[in-house]
Amino acid sequence: MKRVFPLLLSILLVFFAVGNIFAKGAQENAKITLRIASPSEGPDSIKIYDAMMADFEKSHPGVTVTWDRSSGDDYQFQGLPSLLASDTPPDIYFEWGGNRVKNHAEDGEALDISTLANEVRPNLVSSAWSGAVFNNKTYMLPTNQDVTIMMWYNKDIFSKLSLSIPKTWDQFLSICAKIKGAGITPILMGNSDAWVAGNFVGVFLYRIAGDDIADEVLSLKKGTRFNNPGFIKAMEYASELGKKGYINRDLNTLGYDPSFARLFDNSSAMYPLGTWFKTEVIPENAPDPSKANFDFFNLPAFPDGKGDQTSYMGLNNGFVANAKTKYKELAIEFLKLMIDKKYQVQFAKIGTFSTVKGTLDKSDPYISKVLDLMNSTQTLVSPPDTGYNLEMAESLYAAIAQVLVNAKTPEAALSAVDQKINHLRK
Repeated sequence: MKRVFPLLLSILLVFFAVGNIFAKGAQENAKITLRIASPSEGPDSIKIYDAMMADFEKSHPGVTVTWDRSSGDDYQFQGLPSLLASDTPPDIYFEWGGNRVKNHAEDGEALDISTLANEVRPNLVSSAWSGAVFNNKTYMLPTNQDVTIMMWYNKDIFSKLSLSIPKTWDQFLSICAKIKGAGITPILMGNSDAWVAGNFVGVFLYRIAGDDIADEVLSLKKGTRFNNPGFIKAMEYASELGKKGYINRDLNTLGYDPSFARLFDNSSAMYPLGTWFKTEVIPENAPDPSKANFDFFNLPAFPDGKGDQTSYMGLNNGFVANAKTKYKELAIEFLKLMIDKKYQVQFAKIGTFSTVKGTLDKSDPYISKVLDLMNSTQTLVSPPDTGYNLEMAESLYAAIAQVLVNAKTPEAALSAVDQKINHLRK
């Protein structure tokens, strides 16, 4: 018995010591709030993220995960910069792949996650990493791929007017004329933030001027200028839409969210937007999402375009860990959880194009159609506001907005861009 008591005492001391360590760890974790930020999302996406957050908190006792979507659709230009400069910056934040991620890395706001990327790379499609890697370092974990511009159209209106999907620009203009003749706005845009029309007409720039030339101009390559023949011709196509009344004249004062009321009440027929139209716009804005009868087509070919007429505008999206976070390990763990197949299969079911292999149901007609679009061309072009310098993109988008309502000629608007961004040229 004398030997048993010291042994028992030793076991108890070890037990209490371990208990104190765990208690101390729990107390420390109780002070931790892991903050995540993103633009507004559809209700189905939020449910999946809420489940993800709950699972993470369960496996990390004492850690609280919060998700800030308060910036809404202002996230891109004002919301995220304000959050990053605040007293409680996000530890993880959503970003669009490309120049924006590169800028965050250069500004010390993006953590190098190359080790994580190398670990999960075999699980993601090879095309996912474009716009996430700079100077051989990975700064964004790509979670989904978007087509940024496709022409969404009301199938009921097209059926009523006996309209077919256009293959050429002339056919597209003919469709617009018939829709306008029926007292319906052919193309609707809520462009008060400038990016909707900027991306829409941005496709024109590539298709008409040529993909390489457009990339050189948007990249501010020395010797290039915006007021060039290809860009002028592209803007003339945009100007024509305005002159013929094929777009809503109040596009530059109409808000993004408020605009959808005029789409779902059948007073407008088409809206140039991306894949999130199905996962976010319809669920959030349609009076009865189950009755929203919409489909899409890629923009038709221009008759005199020098670029790839089958191209589409798109990019990879994902999440960035803030290089200034106090909780780097937790941030990395949460990023890894975000691409867990359990969640990504759920995202794929609601129409998100997950980067994780084996998640997309190719038997779904919508998913199959988008994949056909992605696979039907070798040319993927970048939105000016994510793939290139943001200050340049804002100037270009302002010019596009003016041309669409015929407030300026293409030449005058593009000359103004050259003047505004001249200091950015290398």
